[in-house]
Amino acid sequence: MIRPLYKWLILLHPPQFRRKFGEQMLCIFDETGGNAQIPLLLDSLMSVMRQWILRSGAWKWMVALAGALMQTTLATLGFLQCMRRMVHANPILTGGPAEGSPPAGMLLLLQAGIATAVIMSGMVLAVSINHFGFRGLGRTPLRKQIKSGRNR
Repeated sequence: MIRPLYKWLILLHPPQFRRKFGEQMLCIFDETGGNAQIPLLLDSLMSVMRQWILRSGAWKWMVALAGALMQTTLATLGFLQCMRRMVHANPILTGGPAEGSPPAGMLLLLQAGIATAVIMSGMVLAVSINHFGFRGLGRTPLRKQIKSGRNR
């Protein structure tokens, strides 16, 4: 019962990983007996997640999304704090006299514009990280360095 599940987990790995390590993983699983197979099953599940997230580049999306969410959250909290201060400081909104205070609509419009600019910059950052990414960044595989004679 557990062996077909383990074999299925091996099939979920990326093709390169499966070709390189699949038979070894299955052999180790077969040699392990009884209750020791359950930790191998859990390890294989974690390996599937690790391989698809790290090797596929999905981590770039996660970092970009986390950055955009952080910027959006900070912008929203800042906007709400500014609105709270504006409501308490503006006599028109609190029912007092309106001497020397800027129009409430102008302050609201300015704050909304700032919040929109911060949110849009987060979106631009997320899209640009995905599009341009961290591809290669000057890394040349060791085989190419050896062939070209640069590994000295």
